[in-house]
Amino acid sequence: NLFLTMIQQNAMFARDATHWFTLLFEDHTLNHSDENNLILKNAGKSFYECALKTIQEHGINYSLLIENLKNTLSIKGPALFQPLRVVLTGMLHGPELATILELMGKARVEKIFQQAFIHYS
Repeated sequence: NLFLTMIQQNAMFARDATHWFTLLFEDHTLNHSDENNLILKNAGKSFYECALKTIQEHGINYSLLIENLKNTLSIKGPALFQPLRVVLTGMLHGPELATILELMGKARVEKIFQQAFIHYS
């Protein structure tokens, strides 16, 4: 099970597993720190638009998502990975993004990017 493998690598306590379960599978609103809000705002409307379009057209394909964002927006490194990780998890560090995307599923990821597109436009 992908979730159990991820938890083994990213949780020390039961509350950590509960946190990740809630984050990945239940509807909730992330309360972003000021630093994370700045990262999300600086990513800009085009970041979320490109990510949303890629997910809608190609589903959950981490490699393609990264390539499209990188090539379309001419970004790399922190400008590419930080907003993606923060918008999905509310954190700058954590499990591999490919695993997070797969566990969240297409519908949930689409909803997150749609909300970000509206909120950070």
